[in-house]
Amino acid sequence: MNNKIDIIDKIDIIENKINVIENKIDYIIECINNKISKSCTKIDNHINFIEKVYDIIKYPLFFITHKISLLSTNKSLLSTNKSYYQQIKLIYYQ
Repeated sequence: MNNKIDIIDKIDIIENKINVIENKIDYIIECINNKISKSCTKIDNHINFIEKVYDIIKYPLFFITHKISLLSTNKSLLSTNKSYYQQIKLIYYQ
């Protein structure tokens, strides 16, 4: 009889531990769904903003850096490679 009570007590202890573990898992899932998802959304928005800004300024910036490079190497501002400038014009004035 005493052995039976010991088994029942051990089962109760195990059930309590399982309940504690379930509560912890529920808390972790809630954190993932609420806090981490919101944080990921904010980071995604920021990355999208930076990409849009970069898309707007990359061609003019490239054009300016190329001009500066030409000046610093004492080359003429008018390049013989007209297709390059035509590409820049197409990109810049779109």
